Amino acid sequence: MRNQLWAFFIVLLLEIMIVGVFTPSDWLETSIRKERVMVNNWLGPTTTQALIERTNTLYKAMFVETGLVRASYRYYIPTEDERKHSLGMQTLGQRYFFPYVKTRIDVMWSAIYQSIQRMILLWLWMPYMLPLFVPAFIDGWQRRAIKKVTYGYASPVRYQTAFMLIVLLLAAIPFYLALPVAVTPLIVPAWAMALSGAVMLLSSNLQKKI
Repeated sequence: MRNQLWAFFIVLLLEIMIVGVFTPSDWLETSIRKERVMVNNWLGPTTTQALIERTNTLYKAMFVETGLVRASYRYYIPTEDERKHSLGMQTLGQRYFFPYVKTRIDVMWSAIYQSIQRMILLWLWMPYMLPLFVPAFIDGWQRRAIKKVTYGYASPVRYQTAFMLIVLLLAAIPFYLALPVAVTPLIVPAWAMALSGAVMLLSSNLQKKI
């Protein structure tokens, strides 16, 4: 389980880095605003406000108050005093390089902020998703029990297909979190329905040796 969590965060970090390098400086800010409009349209202003407040609180606690945001700029961009004391190099990179680096850091933190907002959105959907997963597993398990007494066939092909589908759906989470475009909040229940269907197919075709 620990290895899977590490893989999840490594994939998410790599995607955020790629987004930070190639995404235009104001693209993510626009994407975040558009996504909030979608959330407001589908889930209402109360949920939208709760989403914004929780995102701001978590982002501030994890990255602003810990000094990580300030340190990222401080490490890569020299201060005015440092430039003054760099004899003969005061203007090096001042017009193009360091402004570009600053925009890349801005984009990186915007990507992290957007990922946190989507993680919280997933959490807000969780109470509505759990009632899908549990009945889906129970239904599939009962289907398997019926097959046992009626000499039905638990297909290993369907089992493997369902297993791979579950893996792909779970692996899609970090890509969703760092996707640099506005995504409708309805993608979450659609994902949950697909996952519950895969869970039902998996549990109904569990092999007898298991």
